[in-house]
Amino acid sequence: INKVKVGPAEHDYVTVRVINVPPEIPKDRIKNVFNNYGKVQQIENETRAKRYKYNVETGMRIVKMSIDKMSIDKHIPTALTISQYEAYITYIGQEQTSYTCGSSQHMRTNCPRRA
Repeated sequence: INKVKVGPAEHDYVTVRVINVPPEIPKDRIKNVFNNYGKVQQIENETRAKRYKYNVETGMRIVKMSIDKMSIDKHIPTALTISQYEAYITYIGQEQTSYTCGSSQHMRTNCPRRA
């Protein structure tokens, strides 16, 4: 049996991958950051495919959240600071921005703020 999550039409549900946040950082700190962009439903530690013998975590966090369609212009940036760590963020439909300054006008390699 497959489970299907049904939600109100005024929300988009997004699965966000968070890279570069150590495992000792509590989920509530990650939740506090992402609540600025929508309502966090769940945070999990990503694990390798189930076909492997052992359940090994990849080091990435998976944040499942709902985003209000009325605030769709408030994209989650490609980089966020979480407990003094620079976390890299990816999700389907993400606006590509510079990791250095957050601008969508250029990428990191062409960023004027890059030292």
